[in-house]
Amino acid sequence: MPSCGEPWTEAIFEEGSGKETIKIALLAVPLNKLTNKKLPSIQDLGTPETLITKIGPYITGNYYEADEDTLKEIKVKTGADGLQYWQYEIFSPHAVVGSGPYSLCSTTAKGEVLFLFICTASEKLWNKQQGTLRAVLDSFVA
Repeated sequence: MPSCGEPWTEAIFEEGSGKETIKIALLAVPLNKLTNKKLPSIQDLGTPETLITKIGPYITGNYYEADEDTLKEIKVKTGADGLQYWQYEIFSPHAVVGSGPYSLCSTTAKGEVLFLFICTASEKLWNKQQGTLRAVLDSFVA
């Protein structure tokens, strides 16, 4: 775990370039940046609606503005591991180039880390690969 307290990337997969890009990344965020509680669950971090304002920039790669970025959907699921997973679908026209404006994210807290499993796609590939990206997102387990 890096000592700087900043999120770090565990794994990244990227296919395509320019306007035809899909990117899948696993980010790990030290929970001490979000709460003082030791070994918190994701529920200890607030609600899905309040957490997205804190982690939105990690998903879009830029910034997250509730007025400009569209939070299309929030799902709350309990995994086979007993952890609660919060899933977000975001349309962010200001996302970092190479990430794409369409983002799916599944997040959960485990140990001292908040895991963010992020799938992003360009508009062109989103229309073709949305179902596959959703299946990949649903397969994430911390």
